[in-house]
Amino acid sequence: MKFDFRVNDGEDEIDVRVRFPEWARKNQYSMNQVMVANHAGGLVPLFLVTNYEKTPGYSMINRLDYKRVIQVTANIDTNTITSQEVNQNMQKHFAEISTKYPGYNVNYGGEEEDRNESMANLMLLFLVALMIIYLVLSSFFRSLILTSGTTVLGLFPTIYGLGGEDAFVAPLALAFGYGLIFATFITLILIPFFYHIAEDVKKILVMIPERILGVSMQPSLYEKSVEAEEFYHRNK
Repeated sequence: MKFDFRVNDGEDEIDVRVRFPEWARKNQYSMNQVMVANHAGGLVPLFLVTNYEKTPGYSMINRLDYKRVIQVTANIDTNTITSQEVNQNMQKHFAEISTKYPGYNVNYGGEEEDRNESMANLMLLFLVALMIIYLVLSSFFRSLILTSGTTVLGLFPTIYGLGGEDAFVAPLALAFGYGLIFATFITLILIPFFYHIAEDVKKILVMIPERILGVSMQPSLYEKSVEAEEFYHRNK
């Protein structure tokens, strides 16, 4: 038997627990000898004024987020099965537990919980990195487009004779303005597109001798040989 209460010591609260000594806690009849006050102010044994019945009960109730929980733990023989496979089998087995037994559900902890937390953190970091890459690329393209766009817009009055025509300057402005438009389009779209095609073609050309003659060609060796030949001609 025990009593828990708190004592205030200035601004601090001290938890105090009063309980039977060890020898009395092992004897269920020790409770009968607890003295309690009666209406006359005297002390009488507890068994004279109470009745109790012995029934099975929980020695400890664990709670998580204000809900009762029962923890089941086990060690896994990694030579036979992995923790991921165990959790997958358990999830299949208890998939309908909430339907069969309303109010009950199963949560998986241990390595599965750590794995889920790692994946969640990885996804968050991936989104942050994607956002940073997007901002960097947006700033680059925005600055390039704004520079080209403002230049072309500045040339439009001269090209179309707004505010007065100049037969000598207008053709130059026309060629420069539309040339800048096409140059921007080629730089941002066509050149990266052609580079991508060239990489695909190079991979196909490397695979042809391997499939026909059974000869494996490593692009890195070819690049090194080209670099060596260039170095030889420069220092010849």
